[in-house]
Amino acid sequence: MTQGVIVSHCFNNMVSEKEQEAFTNIKNLIANYQGPILGSLNEREDIKNLLPVGSNLEDDLNYLNYENPNRHKAPDIIYQWIKDNNVQTIYLVGCHYNLCIRGVYNAIELASQKLPKPWQDTFQAFIIEECTAILLDDDIVTVNEYAKAGNEIYNVIPLTQIDLGDHKDNFVRLQVVERELVDFHSFDAEFKKRVELNQYPIRVKINEGPDLDYLKVGDTKFVDYLTSLTGADNIEIETDNLIEKNEQVKIIKWFNHLPFLAYQNNESSKEKNLEKKIMHFVGNHRWPRFVLSQWLHANHHDSCLLTYWFTHNYLDSPEWGTSQLLEFMTSKQIQEHNNILPLTINTDENKDHPGYIDWKFTSPLLPFYNTAFVDLVCETWHEGHTFMPTEKIARPLVTKNPFVVYGPKNFLENLRQLGFKTFDDFWSESYDNDSGTKRINKIKIILDQIINMSMQQLTKLYQDMVPTLEHNLKVYNNLQHKDIMKVFDK
Repeated sequence: MTQGVIVSHCFNNMVSEKEQEAFTNIKNLIANYQGPILGSLNEREDIKNLLPVGSNLEDDLNYLNYENPNRHKAPDIIYQWIKDNNVQTIYLVGCHYNLCIRGVYNAIELASQKLPKPWQDTFQAFIIEECTAILLDDDIVTVNEYAKAGNEIYNVIPLTQIDLGDHKDNFVRLQVVERELVDFHSFDAEFKKRVELNQYPIRVKINEGPDLDYLKVGDTKFVDYLTSLTGADNIEIETDNLIEKNEQVKIIKWFNHLPFLAYQNNESSKEKNLEKKIMHFVGNHRWPRFVLSQWLHANHHDSCLLTYWFTHNYLDSPEWGTSQLLEFMTSKQIQEHNNILPLTINTDENKDHPGYIDWKFTSPLLPFYNTAFVDLVCETWHEGHTFMPTEKIARPLVTKNPFVVYGPKNFLENLRQLGFKTFDDFWSESYDNDSGTKRINKIKIILDQIINMSMQQLTKLYQDMVPTLEHNLKVYNNLQHKDIMKVFDK
C-alpha cells in the first residue's frame, strides 16, 4: 500500500500572496515525487507541468458542487485511482479549503466507503495545511487564520507531519510470479542506472515472498547476478518472505500483513450446515493447484466446492506448462480439465484481473465456509525456504474451519509459531515435512479419508475440533503486525 497526492483546482486567477504561497508549497511537494498523483481542473501551467502525463483530469471532482455535471462520477473516479494504485493515504492539495477542496474531500470519503473493510478501516485522507488557502468574505486567509477566527478545521495536517520518502520512490522494484522475473528488463535498466550514478545503497523491493535462491537470471542465481554488477555491501533486498535466509546481501523483512489480516473481526462464522466436504478456492494458476483441482474435480466433484479463475496461457510455457503436470495426469486429462476452466461458484467476487481475484475482493467466499468442512488451502509461495501467509489461510482461521495446506515445507510449523493450532490430533500432518510431489500425495491421502466419512461423522469430528477452531479465531483477531515481526524478524 502507498501514499498518493490529489492536486485540484489550481487556477490562473488565484493570484493573492497566500494563494501563491500555497502553490509554491504544492510545487515543492510534487516536484520529485514519483508516487501516484491525480490532478483535477488545474489551469496553472507551472502545476500541470509537474503532474504525470495523463493524470490531470478535466473532470471536476468536487462532489459538493451541485452544478457540476460530473458530480456523481467523482467518487467512482477517485475509487478507481485508489484501487489501481493501492493507495492507503491521500494528501489533498489545492484551493480553496472551504469550498472546492472540501467538495473533493467529500468525494474521497464516498470513494473510501466502497473499499473492502480491511482497507477501509486503515484508509486515511488529509488536506495539507500549507498547500491550500481559504476564501473568506472576499479575502484570502490561511488555514491557521481561519481557525483563529473561530471556524472548525477538519482533516488538516501540516507539512511537517508528512513523509513522502523525500518525495521519491527509493526502491528498484521487481515483480516475481513463481520463479519468473516478470518485469526484469525494466528492473535491470533501473538497477544499472543506480549503479552508474553511485546511488547506494540500492534497495531492491521483491514483491511478495519467493525464496531468493530459486530466482535466476539465465543460469545465474539472481543475487549472484546483482553482486556481479556492484558490491554486495551496496545492495539491500526487501522481501515479504518472513524466513528468507540469504546471507550475501542485507535482507530487510517487510511483511505486508494486510492480506493475511484482511478478515479480522469479520463475523462470517456462523453455525455450520455441512453440505460439502472439501473447499478448494483458486484464483491464479500454479501447477500444484491445477493438479489438486483436476484430481478433486475428476474424483470427488459432488463433495466439493471448487473455483479456478484460470484464463492465462501458462500451460503453453515450456518451463511452467505441462511438464510438472504430466507426473500426475495424462495430456488428455490436462486438456480436459483446462477446457472446463474457469470453475466458479455463485459469489459476488470482483474479478478485475485476468486469471485471479485480488485479495481485497474475496470476502464473498466467506459464507460458503459455513456449508463445507475442510479448506484445502493452496498458498501463493510454495517452493523452497519461504513463509508468507496470505488471505488464503486467513479464511479458515476466521470462519472456524479446519484446513490442509499445500505450501512450502514447514508452513504449519511456522503458523504454529504465531500461536495457531493445527490438526495433528485428527489426521497426520507429516505432509508438512515435505514439499512438491511428496506433499501433494500425502495431502491426497488425508482428503480421501475425509471424502470417505459420512456427513454425520464429519459433523461429530467438527465438534471435537471446536476448541482448536475457537482458539485460532481468537489468536487471529488479536494478531498484529508487530507480533508477526517479533517472531520472525530476528
